[in-house]
Amino acid sequence: MTKSITNAVLGVLEKQGKFSLTQNKLFKEWENDDRSRITLNNLMQMNSGLKWVEDYNTISDVTKMLFLAEDMPEIQLKKPLIGDPNNS
Repeated sequence: MTKSITNAVLGVLEKQGKFSLTQNKLFKEWENDDRSRITLNNLMQMNSGLKWVEDYNTISDVTKMLFLAEDMPEIQLKKPLIGDPNNS
């Protein structure tokens, strides 16, 4: 449900001209590699091309993030790009 609310709020903000979903170079950690091509829209549609395994039945990226990480956002900043944004 959080993703739906976040998408709705960001849609309103974009319509008001406060930012663009096509904005890239979102984080300084991504500025000097291919992750700089990832847009906010890619992240919202979950097609960024970042390596990510979401399996709740095994030890995976998502279970490590939820149960072991002290800083959840930091994990995402370190994920490598394994596909093309908008194509994976």
